[in-house]
Amino acid sequence: MERDPRAIENPISAIFDLSEDVVAQARAIGKAVRYATVFMGVWLVINFLLVVIFLFSLNVLLFGLSAAVLILGAISLAMLRKVSEFFSYYVVRHAAIKAVRDADPIVYAPKGATPAERLLAHLRATTPQLASGVEFAVPGIVEGANRLQYKFDVYARREPGALWRSFGIGEPGLALFVKIFETRPRAEDVVAFKKAVEDVCARTGTPPLRAIILWLNSRGESLDDDAYAALMANQVRLPGTFSSMTCAIEMITELPSGEYDFAPFMAQPAYGKAAPMAAPARQ
Repeated sequence: MERDPRAIENPISAIFDLSEDVVAQARAIGKAVRYATVFMGVWLVINFLLVVIFLFSLNVLLFGLSAAVLILGAISLAMLRKVSEFFSYYVVRHAAIKAVRDADPIVYAPKGATPAERLLAHLRATTPQLASGVEFAVPGIVEGANRLQYKFDVYARREPGALWRSFGIGEPGLALFVKIFETRPRAEDVVAFKKAVEDVCARTGTPPLRAIILWLNSRGESLDDDAYAALMANQVRLPGTFSSMTCAIEMITELPSGEYDFAPFMAQPAYGKAAPMAAPARQ
């Protein structure tokens, strides 16, 4: 039943209802965009062949028309790709915000003999991607693309599929990086951690699922402004042949009370290959 889109009852609930409506239609729209992309790609191949034929037949008029259609088709294909990326981002972002809204406001560290064991127990319970098929090293020493050796307090990896390594499609695999700090992390520590993760991912070709700085804040300190700004500004990026992937650096603080504090909170949505950065929570 058609409704007047100007009729609003509660603005906040209306925003969530609107986003739910978009997500409900996103899969159908995404499928339509994929069909259109395939059709456009096939037509561009045919059109390219026509351009070559008209070029060698010296038919200037048809060659010019075919070349113009080819250029317009390539631009349209690029626009379709941007539309597809937008809907993929929107759906994952919506699921992450919903997960944050539905999550428990207070999270306590699970039982464990070491901080790494406690964090791993938490990650396994809250991150379905780590449930099976992942090799863990506690600690792990890994080599990067620059031939440097990096030590992480926790390193986990699942091999990407053959299609991902060759064409950037299919199963991308995953990697988990954890670095533990017993003193308050500095801005340069955040930047160094980001560079180490990117260097390792560049060598393995595996996108990071989580990149975590675990701060054992035994004295209940606050993170300084420079470190917080570096945390929010730096993103781990893994460029690919056909697409790139981004992962926010997150800081999980284990407080004296046994609580975990998250900045930003990395929700694990039901859609997509990786979770985007959710709204940060400052201590």
